[in-house]
Formats: sequence, structure tokens, C-alpha cells
Amino acid sequence: MNTKKRTLYIHIGANKNGSTTLQKFLASNQDRLLNDNVVYPKAGLFNSAHYHISDVLGYGPKLNRNERLDIISEVKQELESTGIDNAVISSEYFILSRSPESVKKAFQDYNIKIIIYLRRHDLWLESLYNQAVKTTPCPSWDKGIKSFISNLGTRKKQHLDYKVLLELWSDVFGRENIIVRPFERMQFKNGSLYDDFLDCIKVSDATSYIIPKSSMNTSVPVKLLDLIDSINRKEDINTHIKNITISKILSSCEIMDEKKVFNLNPSERLELIEQHQESYCFIAKEYLSRENGALFYEPLPSKDEPWDPPPEANLNLTLDIITKLCSNQP
Repeated sequence: MNTKKRTLYIHIGANKNGSTTLQKFLASNQDRLLNDNVVYPKAGLFNSAHYHISDVLGYGPKLNRNERLDIISEVKQELESTGIDNAVISSEYFILSRSPESVKKAFQDYNIKIIIYLRRHDLWLESLYNQAVKTTPCPSWDKGIKSFISNLGTRKKQHLDYKVLLELWSDVFGRENIIVRPFERMQFKNGSLYDDFLDCIKVSDATSYIIPKSSMNTSVPVKLLDLIDSINRKEDINTHIKNITISKILSSCEIMDEKKVFNLNPSERLELIEQHQESYCFIAKEYLSRENGALFYEPLPSKDEPWDPPPEANLNLTLDIITKLCSNQP
């Protein structure tokens, strides 16, 4: 009798570390994954991610949880029916601050491996802030990235310390079952996030896989952040109208050239990196077996590099956007 457990890879994010891109890639290649002895189950999917699974296990997002309590059984039935040895589920909501005991209990018949991508904090928090400004109506924090970061720490909805987050999962599944990947192109296999993830799930040849069109999760140019933030803070405009307005503004991104600009100045970025350096060193040594303690390889910002604070919304910028949008009409 064969008692070998199937392997279940659970991709838990982190958020703003290519999760949407990977989910779209995996969903677009379900048949190719099957050929490589891997299932990306249809059960539990919400668009391209397994949000129904993370939701019913208590993480979110808050969907129709009470109506989908049987979703774990559906997932297991699909995995069993394929006869395939490996499976992947993906939801960045698993990064939220709670014990993963519910995950272990739900999939106790599987050999579980946890996959997580981590980004240097100055880059990660910039990306989180950008997304939050774009998608949060009437935000609870004051304007500016520093207020946003402070609010994140106060809410404690997710761990900002990577070491704490990883130890939470390793306490349940064992450190040897946590696959940590730095979110840096220079550290991806073949310089590709797709190749890198496939390597994590032991798929060696990525040549036949479809690369989806660029992610719809577009970042907001820094010069537009204050304008979009101001719109989202207007309490006399309903959320639907806000979303339509912001969508129109973001469509101007394609016709607005912008070099990479940071909300945090170089000294603030270096301070954030230093705050988490001990955690980086621990993770590099304990999870990646790097004796030098280097988790990230990208060059550090220089205190002397030029930096200008993000511009505030003004009439000229607004008129410029309106002009570009109008000129782009058929």
C-alpha cells in the first residue's frame, strides 16, 4: 500500500512581491503544470488566487465565507481525482498575523511546503503605500508614507518583521519546510520570477509556459499619488465614482514618463534597512544557509544621492492630466 503523502506548496506572498503576477501565471498554465505533475486547483479560486481557501481558514479576504465552508473538501477532491503528486495554492492573505494551525489542520494529509518572497523593507513599504493610496477610500492614516508606516505598525494586522513572520510558520511546519526567496531580479533563476517560482516547485523547464500580459496591478507614479490620495479622502464622493475617476487618471500613466522616484528620502530608506538588518541576517543564515548573512544583494541607497519630496497635487498637474486624457481620446 502506497502511503506516500502528496506535496502541497502554499505560496503565502508576501503581498506586493509579485503575488498577483505569479497567480495569473499559474492560472494561465494549469494544463502545462499538470504535464509537469503539479496541480493548481480550480477549486477555491477567486480570479487567479485561492482567496476562498485563505478566507475560509480565517485569513481573508472577507468573501462569502459562510457559504463556502466546504471549499477545503472540494480542493482535496480535485487534488485526489488528478492522481498527481504535487499541488500549489496561492494567497497573499496568508501573511496576516495569525497562527497557521488552521492551515495545518485543513491539509494534515499533505506534505506541506511554504513559499514566500521577501523584499527589502524600503522597497516593500513604498510599494505597499502606493497600493494603499490607490485602493483605500477614506484612509485611517494621515497623508504621507511615514503616517502610513506608523499606522501599519499600530494596527498589527500583519508582521512587518520578516523573522517573526517566518518563525510563526516554521513553528508549525518546521524551518526545513519554509522556502524563502528574495524578491530581487538578480537573485531570480535566469533573472525571471516565473522561472524562479517553477524552480521552487521542482519544475525545471519553463520554456513551454505562457507568460501572461503585464500585470494589471499597476503602480501609481509618485507625481499622481497626492492627487489620488486627495480624491480617496473626499467623504462626499461615493466609492464607485472615486474608483472610476482614479481608473481614468491611472490610464494617463502610459502617457506620463517618470523615472523611479521614492516617497522616502535616502536617509529614511537606510534607517528602515538598518532597523531590519538583524532579521535579514538571521533569515539569510537560517533559511538560505548563507554564512555571510546577506539576504538582499541590490545596492543600498546613498545618503548623498539627489532626492526631491513627492509633489503635492496642484492645478497645473490636474490640467496636465486632463489635457493628456482628452488628447488620447479617439
